[in-house]
Amino acid sequence: MSAKVGKSREQASCWRPAPKITVRGFNFRSQHVVRSILGHDKKKDKRTSPVTEKEDQNTNLSSFSATARGVTINVSQEDTFSSSEYPGGFRWVQTVTTNDPGWTPVGAPLQNPAVTYVDPKPNDDTKPFYWTDQEFIDNGTDFEDTPSRPAHPTGTINWDATLSLVGVNGTTITHFDSLSYGFSRASDGTVTERAPTSPANLAVHVSAFKSDFPGWTYT
Repeated sequence: MSAKVGKSREQASCWRPAPKITVRGFNFRSQHVVRSILGHDKKKDKRTSPVTEKEDQNTNLSSFSATARGVTINVSQEDTFSSSEYPGGFRWVQTVTTNDPGWTPVGAPLQNPAVTYVDPKPNDDTKPFYWTDQEFIDNGTDFEDTPSRPAHPTGTINWDATLSLVGVNGTTITHFDSLSYGFSRASDGTVTERAPTSPANLAVHVSAFKSDFPGWTYT
């Protein structure tokens, strides 16, 4: 995957490859219950129990696949390293663009235009990362997301994410790599997945980050 912000792999180091995202796998399958192992709150997207409503996040390890209600993806960090340049290490930042945001009630009118936000929203802490500090310690450097939506009677739900691997120094993050993925769910329940790909640009992704976290710098 590639991106148009941050450091190129050549600039990152004259003697080692720059950090990048590796997709661990992709396949198609069906599942009727989405598993998750994080906190459950109807106003948030992270959950600890099986759900049948809106969900933006889950954590585990596996691959990329379509599910009965959305998709699941697993990726890992590659070529990350310890450095005084990034004392906060390498973290995940994800933004979501959807016409059915996770914090609205099931069946609420679809948003037009779609909204973009840093995932999760509402956030679990004051930082822009997908994992909280403790979750990052607990779960390591792998990333998994299992977004899902119930079918909407009035139209097709679209859910698209941009995931970035960034180096952290205080409140400044440096972009290294990105991928985009997502799905649509038609009113009849049909799920169409969009497999991981390199994003055409990161303008909306970066703009949402700056809007949701104005005290942070994205380079």
